[in-house]
Amino acid sequence: MIEEHVWQELTDRLEKAERIVITTHVNPDGDAIGSEVAVSEILAQKGKQVHIFNHSPTPKLYDFLNVRGWIEHFDADRHEPIIQEADLVIILDISDWARLGDVGKALQRSDVYRVCIDHHIVSDQVAHLMAIDRGASCTGEIVFDLAKRTGARVSGTLAEALYTCVLTDTGSFRFTNTTPKAHRMAAELIEKGVPFLEIYERVYEQNSPGRICLLAEAIRDLHFENGGKIAWFRVTQKMLKRCNASYWETENLPEMPRSIQGVEVTIMFAETAEGFVKISLRSKGRVSVHDLANKFGGGGHPYAAGARLQGTLDEVVPVILNEAKALFR
Repeated sequence: MIEEHVWQELTDRLEKAERIVITTHVNPDGDAIGSEVAVSEILAQKGKQVHIFNHSPTPKLYDFLNVRGWIEHFDADRHEPIIQEADLVIILDISDWARLGDVGKALQRSDVYRVCIDHHIVSDQVAHLMAIDRGASCTGEIVFDLAKRTGARVSGTLAEALYTCVLTDTGSFRFTNTTPKAHRMAAELIEKGVPFLEIYERVYEQNSPGRICLLAEAIRDLHFENGGKIAWFRVTQKMLKRCNASYWETENLPEMPRSIQGVEVTIMFAETAEGFVKISLRSKGRVSVHDLANKFGGGGHPYAAGARLQGTLDEVVPVILNEAKALFR
């Protein structure tokens, strides 16, 4: 829960700032992109100058939210001067310097005042003001409260962005972070005319042939440990090339094995083009995976977490599996 003095400081900062930069984590998901768009729409209603810079390109399935074209792939030469001249930077859906990528490095070279709005377990003090609510279903839920506090008109793109946040981060209202408030938020947005069927179709029913190929490859690579309680698979750069798939199309793949009877924890090991291995951990809700991710410099939620490790798949997989097996001892 966010304390009242933090809310007051946050709204005061938004009111006074004129030039604002917004950013989020590498490989942004629906909550990250939706929160960025929602905050930018709130600020636009107040006549603020807004820029959104992200380390990673926007996944194509969320392009429908970028109606103003404000989300830009970060370029240090062009965008760092804008950060240096900003009155305020808003960091959304992440409190981890490492996962801010090149934007994070630029921010660390700047003395601009920073605000972080997030619902994850805090990893770093990335901002001067930390507005954190670990009980929120998604960062978008906090932004929804912000919209109400600032008197913003919640309609059009703002409402669609917020609905995308809660839809995607709750796994279509089936993950353990699905709270009564999450349902009330969705209901309010639907009452305001959000085209919920259209958003669901855009997010979940626009799979490319490459993503389906990647899913098939992942199923072929599926392995089980601990009597079937752990399911894991790999996504290699060769698989991505073979399927003509983009890296962002690995999103939601870790959810696939959770539907298998007896599986409690799933792990995706994905090779990045930069030579890292990204681990994505998911749990059905009886086993916490956050501490495992945190042990390797990552973070997230108790039942959905991840980390990025230096090394090859051959080096990383046995280390992580050994730690995962220890969760059941």
